[in-house]
Amino acid sequence: MNDVNDVNDAMTIYLVQYDSRGRDIPELAPLFRINQGYCERHGYTYTFYPTSHDRDYPPYWVKVKAVMSALEEGAAYVAWVDSDAVVHDLERTIESFFAKAKGKDVIITPDPPVYGSPFCAGNFLVRNTSASRAIMKKWWEAYDSGAWARDPNSGEWECVYQSPRCDWAGPQYEQGAFINLFLERKCPERSKILIKHYSLMNWWCFKACRYGKPFILHFMGDHKQDIPDYITHTQNRSKIK
Repeated sequence: MNDVNDVNDAMTIYLVQYDSRGRDIPELAPLFRINQGYCERHGYTYTFYPTSHDRDYPPYWVKVKAVMSALEEGAAYVAWVDSDAVVHDLERTIESFFAKAKGKDVIITPDPPVYGSPFCAGNFLVRNTSASRAIMKKWWEAYDSGAWARDPNSGEWECVYQSPRCDWAGPQYEQGAFINLFLERKCPERSKILIKHYSLMNWWCFKACRYGKPFILHFMGDHKQDIPDYITHTQNRSKIK
């Protein structure tokens, strides 16, 4: 598989989402529609990864597998967007971020300061190169199937190791594994990863934001309560329904 170096009209660009509950989630469905509309505007492929994969591995790790699958299918660029996140700046293109990031194949952002993590796995961008495929492969190989058990009745996944190994976003979760592999130690892959300000892709501000207009809004945690206000705000400004 060849590396992507320049943008051309024949390229396929994916925006990928997933939620173990599927797409029929009333509070999130408006965000899904906006993301799909963004893809239609730019000629991208919108993919909602099948929920059947939740039977095989925890939902936290599905994103890694989903992005790997998109790269294997030949996507030139892939944006992973969490189910509680939405593309806010509809004019900006996914590929444009890499045009200004020569030599970088994965673009990430940290959590907002209130959470403090150097990486938020909620939203990130990937250019299809041998380096990015190696990063995704190494990340996926960090998944420890022995750490997880799925309740046969509820279908819920639980990390079964003792704390701190199973702490939220720790080493058994995809977010902590990425930090451990690529940010907390020296590794050759680190030079291919660009860390941008958290407000680019992991911020929930959509009114008078001090850092300018975010590309992606992430209504993480309690900020999901702001989604209805955001939808009203967006409809009033751009008539997206």
